[in-house]
Amino acid sequence: MQNTVKITRTKSYFPDVKKKIRIVTFSDLHFSKKMKIERMTSLLNLVSNWEPNYIFWLGDNLDDTNVLEDYDRREDFLSICKKSGMVAPTAISLSDHDMRYRMGEHIVEDFDQDLWQEIDSMSNVHVLNNSAYEDEHLRVVGYTMPTYYFHRAYPLPKDSLCSSVRKDEDVYVLIEDLRKNQGLFTPVKGKVNELLFHSPLTLKNDTVQNLLSGFEHVHSGHMHEGLTPPILDEIAPKTLGMISPQRTLFPKNAKGCFQTRYGTLCIISGGITKIAESQKAILQPLNHVFPIHIDILDVEQGEKVKQYKREYYYQSLN
Repeated sequence: MQNTVKITRTKSYFPDVKKKIRIVTFSDLHFSKKMKIERMTSLLNLVSNWEPNYIFWLGDNLDDTNVLEDYDRREDFLSICKKSGMVAPTAISLSDHDMRYRMGEHIVEDFDQDLWQEIDSMSNVHVLNNSAYEDEHLRVVGYTMPTYYFHRAYPLPKDSLCSSVRKDEDVYVLIEDLRKNQGLFTPVKGKVNELLFHSPLTLKNDTVQNLLSGFEHVHSGHMHEGLTPPILDEIAPKTLGMISPQRTLFPKNAKGCFQTRYGTLCIISGGITKIAESQKAILQPLNHVFPIHIDILDVEQGEKVKQYKREYYYQSLN
């Protein structure tokens, strides 16, 4: 199935949009030592056929930072980023896999500032690490969730008021960081406001929804569609998944999309890679069970109402 692409198309309406905007999003590339660059080149060629106005990368672009210790692999990853910018203006957000590597059972923080600056300097490519890109039609914010949000073993900041007894992806830890970065989330009137927000697990929380209420769309990944086999996904195409990255069963925000009480549409992309190379080798053959997943969002002129249209289909990568 890794040569099959599941394409999900969503139509959304915005009264001030001057022309139709097409956004292609993909998440969880998990670029690794074994990934073939030809597959990503074919994927970007397919995306080019859709004539997108923008491409969003939703974090976990790398599997681990140590993959780039090999010069050829680093050059391959840079070439993918450059190719994406050649297809359409590209916004790249970051998540924890992009800033760390695993050493045995331990996770070591490792932010390669030179790498991301080099990518950000490419034509039509914008690395959004708690920052925003804006043009005449759109403002897109890339919010980087802190590593200590994903992993409870990491110490909290000294000024944190959260309890040191917490779980992975603790909503209170996230809310505290969102409030610290609230200036990022102020919408710009007359433009489509987009947010790249890697993990969707907390998006059903009312406080989180309120803090993000200025955005028309929130784009997430992280969940790998809850590792829901396609046949089950067709039977119950809801947001419920089979298993989360934290190995909890039946996560509620694993796939699909939903609208918040404030009218923001949350879209959860299923990911390029389902089982990363950093996971147990015995699980990696399961990648052949799941298709690559890409989202297309068409933003069209119309009244902003609490409804949207969504459909999906499959296409061969070759």
